[in-house]
Amino acid sequence: MAINDYHRRVQRGSWEEQSDTQVLGLPPQGVFVDHRGSRRRLLAALGVLVAVTLTAWLAIIVVSVVIAAAPS
Repeated sequence: MAINDYHRRVQRGSWEEQSDTQVLGLPPQGVFVDHRGSRRRLLAALGVLVAVTLTAWLAIIVVSVVIAAAPS
Protein backbone atom coordinates (compact mmCIF):
# COMPACT_ATOMS: atom_id res chain seq x y z
CA MET A 1 0.00 0.00 0.00
CA ALA A 2 1.42 3.37 -0.98
CA ILE A 3 1.91 6.14 1.55
CA ASN A 4 -0.72 8.36 -0.12
CA ASP A 5 -3.21 5.48 -0.02
CA TYR A 6 -2.36 5.03 3.66
CA HIS A 7 -3.14 8.68 4.40
CA ARG A 8 -6.43 8.47 2.48
CA ARG A 9 -7.50 5.41 4.45
CA VAL A 10 -6.61 7.03 7.77
CA GLN A 11 -8.49 10.22 6.89
CA ARG A 12 -11.61 8.24 5.89
CA GLY A 13 -11.38 6.23 9.08
CA SER A 14 -10.99 2.79 7.48
CA TRP A 15 -8.20 1.02 9.31
CA GLU A 16 -6.90 -2.45 8.54
CA GLU A 17 -5.82 -5.05 11.07
CA GLN A 18 -2.15 -4.51 10.24
CA SER A 19 -0.70 -1.07 9.65
CA ASP A 20 1.80 -0.31 6.89
CA THR A 21 4.65 -0.27 9.37
CA GLN A 22 3.83 -3.82 10.48
CA VAL A 23 3.43 -5.11 6.91
CA LEU A 24 6.62 -3.50 5.61
CA GLY A 25 8.63 -4.15 8.76
CA LEU A 26 9.52 -0.48 9.16
CA PRO A 27 10.24 1.15 12.51
CA PRO A 28 7.03 2.64 13.93
CA GLN A 29 8.48 6.03 14.89
CA GLY A 30 9.22 8.73 12.35
CA VAL A 31 7.98 6.81 9.33
CA PHE A 32 5.47 9.35 8.05
CA VAL A 33 7.12 12.61 9.09
CA ASP A 34 6.09 15.77 7.27
CA HIS A 35 9.19 17.95 6.75
CA ARG A 36 7.47 20.67 4.71
CA GLY A 37 7.01 22.97 7.72
CA SER A 38 10.65 22.74 8.75
CA ARG A 39 11.78 23.40 5.18
CA ARG A 40 9.61 26.52 5.09
CA ARG A 41 11.06 27.73 8.39
CA LEU A 42 14.60 27.07 7.13
CA LEU A 43 13.97 29.07 3.95
CA ALA A 44 12.42 31.92 5.96
CA ALA A 45 15.43 32.00 8.29
CA LEU A 46 17.78 31.96 5.31
CA GLY A 47 15.85 34.84 3.71
CA VAL A 48 16.05 36.88 6.90
CA LEU A 49 19.79 36.19 7.13
CA VAL A 50 20.35 37.36 3.54
CA ALA A 51 18.23 40.49 4.14
CA VAL A 52 20.16 41.38 7.31
CA THR A 53 23.50 40.81 5.56
CA LEU A 54 22.57 43.01 2.60
CA THR A 55 21.22 45.73 4.91
CA ALA A 56 24.44 45.76 6.95
CA TRP A 57 26.53 45.86 3.76
CA LEU A 58 24.52 48.83 2.47
CA ALA A 59 24.81 50.60 5.83
CA ILE A 60 28.60 50.20 5.78
CA ILE A 61 28.75 51.70 2.28
CA VAL A 62 26.53 54.66 3.24
CA VAL A 63 28.52 55.36 6.42
CA SER A 64 31.79 55.14 4.47
CA VAL A 65 30.54 57.62 1.86
CA VAL A 66 29.28 60.02 4.55
CA ILE A 67 32.62 59.86 6.40
CA ALA A 68 34.58 60.36 3.15
CA ALA A 69 32.44 63.35 2.17
CA ALA A 70 32.73 65.04 5.56
CA PRO A 71 35.17 67.95 5.70
CA SER A 72 38.23 67.11 7.73
